[in-house]
Amino acid sequence: MSTASSDIQQPISVTVETAIAISGLSRGTIYKLINERSLQSRLKAGRRLVLFSSLKSYLEADDKAA
Repeated sequence: MSTASSDIQQPISVTVETAIAISGLSRGTIYKLINERSLQSRLKAGRRLVLFSSLKSYLEADDKAA
């Protein structure tokens, strides 16, 4: 039997705006983390997309350090 959390599909990538909404981080912080290679992103069709797994890993690692 599957659980509710396993039924939810996670996106492969999200826009910077969505990454801001999900994480609560500022736009400047998101771009700083991208430039530092702390967040993985791709430029596709003129849009900057943040890899969801990278954002999730960053936020989870940040929680463990606190």
